[in-house]
Amino acid sequence: SQCDRVAKLRPVTKSTRLAASAPEPRGERRPGRGLGFPAIGATVPAAQDGGGCVDYETLDETEWEKVGKIWDHLDEGRLEAARLELAGLTKARPGHPDLRIVEAAVALEESEPKVALDALSGAERSADPAVFFHLRATAHYELARFEAARDDADRALSIRPDMSDAHDVMSRALEHLGDADGAREHAEEAADLEPENFPLPLEVADDEFDAVVAA
Repeated sequence: SQCDRVAKLRPVTKSTRLAASAPEPRGERRPGRGLGFPAIGATVPAAQDGGGCVDYETLDETEWEKVGKIWDHLDEGRLEAARLELAGLTKARPGHPDLRIVEAAVALEESEPKVALDALSGAERSADPAVFFHLRATAHYELARFEAARDDADRALSIRPDMSDAHDVMSRALEHLGDADGAREHAEEAADLEPENFPLPLEVADDEFDAVVAA
């Protein structure tokens, strides 16, 4: 029999900043704000183990609060504090899908996309699949796997169309793949959703640019 999957998600209220080591053709925009985490009491689906199902017990209220602290630490650049908080959780709940999500986020913050992918390989059944696909898209992007980044960003957006981070990763991946129109469309979507975090690049006419350079 197949394992049931139930996840109750609340509106996005927490965020993380993810480092991007791959080339960014449009300049300084970086992926990562606006990632939510599940509500306290969300049901974590069973995980496959060979032919059967292994149930991961839902994180309790205290554990979800610690997960929230990890996102806060990442958002404010406190990597060491995030690692310490995560270490205590993973010791108590080794292999838990929702902890693998934050483990991947920490790895991306440390510019370790391969480590992030390793963590995400056990996070398929985390409570928020949009965050899972976004993080995996970001890891693929940082490894210059632009087609895989595009595909996972598309999966994230099919679940959460208003996820500005996923629009941003999609835009940058498409630009590397030569789809200028698609890249522009998703860049505009990200800018519309979070203009402060994903501003569009200034467009300067060639003659104006030449005049600035010559000055």
